[in-house]
Amino acid sequence: MSDIEKLIASYEGTDKLLYTDPGNPYESIYIRAKVSDGMLVVADSECEHGPDGGWTFRTLSFDKPASEKVFIMLLEINPDPFRAMAGLFNYNDRTQVFREMCDKRGIEYKDTLSF
Repeated sequence: MSDIEKLIASYEGTDKLLYTDPGNPYESIYIRAKVSDGMLVVADSECEHGPDGGWTFRTLSFDKPASEKVFIMLLEINPDPFRAMAGLFNYNDRTQVFREMCDKRGIEYKDTLSF
C-alpha cells in the first residue's frame, strides 16, 4: 500500500462539515466531504433555488485513482487534506476554485446537480 493510499485509508468513514454559512445556524447551506471505500465525495448545498423552489445540491464524486490525485494536490496546500479543502470553499465561489484546480490537473470527477 502506497503512502497516499494509507493516508486516504486513515480518512475512511470520515464525513466532515467543511463549510457552513456563519449567518445560517441551521447548516442548510453547507459543504461536506467524506471518504467511503477509498473514494472522495464532496456535497455542496449550493444556495440557489431549483425549478421547484427547493435547494440545488451539487455532488462531486471521485473514483479511487482520482481521489488519490486530489489528496496529492491537497497535500501541497496543507498536511491535512480536509483542512486544505475547507480553505478553498466560501459563500461566493462554493466549490468552484476546488473544481478548477481539479480541472487544471486533469483530475476527473462526476459532477451531479440535483434539485
